[in-house]
Amino acid sequence: MLLTEYDEELHIKNEKAISYNEGYKAGLKLAQQELLEKQGRQEQLIESIKALMENLGITAEEAMKALGIDQASYEKYLKLM
Repeated sequence: MLLTEYDEELHIKNEKAISYNEGYKAGLKLAQQELLEKQGRQEQLIESIKALMENLGITAEEAMKALGIDQASYEKYLKLM
C-alpha cells in the first residue's frame, strides 16, 4: 500500500512554475547586465566627446560628428554632458 499517490498533473504544474521562475530571474539578470553595458558605453562615449573637445578645441557637435554619432542623438548626449 502506498502512503502517497503520485499526482502527475500537480508535478507538471510545479515543474512549470519552477522553470518559469528560473527563466524570469535569468531574464531580469540579463536585462540588468545589458542596461549596465549600455550605460557604460554611453559614459565612455561622453568621455571621448569631452576629450576631443579639450584636445582638439572643437565643439561638442564637431566631436560627435567625428565619432560617427547619429545627428538625432546629439541632444541626448549634450544633456548627459
